[in-house]
Amino acid sequence: MPKQTGKALLIWGGVSSVDATAIQLAVAAGLTVVSTASSKDFELVKSLGTSVAFDYKSTTVVEGGQSHFRHGSRRVEETT
Repeated sequence: MPKQTGKALLIWGGVSSVDATAIQLAVAAGLTVVSTASSKDFELVKSLGTSVAFDYKSTTVVEGGQSHFRHGSRRVEETT
């Protein structure tokens, strides 16, 4: 397990080959990764190292992400 930096990275998307690689590299660098994905792909992005996944189809995806970062939340959650 890499040393955590205390920094977070938002990856908009998470299931393309580029996004999946970005998630894995960010986690390896010690970042907490937050990503968007379809709710059916939450388990996939979490298996790659995403801590929090937001459903990009949700009408409140932006507000959910803003709230997450504004409050410094580090908990794992699924939102729809």
